[in-house]
Amino acid sequence: MPVKKHHLLACLLLLLTSAFYAQPALVPYRLNTKWGFADMTGKLVIPAKYPPGTKQ
Repeated sequence: MPVKKHHLLACLLLLLTSAFYAQPALVPYRLNTKWGFADMTGKLVIPAKYPPGTKQ
């Protein structure tokens, strides 16, 4: 039985720490030919000043 309690505690701690360190989701947006990022509410986080990426 004690092993199951340790596993449950470890899973709980892992869940809490992963939620604590989670990064907010960013959405890419384009303004003319430049790209930037906004958060999920539409607030601009990174201004549109970067050119599009290219495939190699």
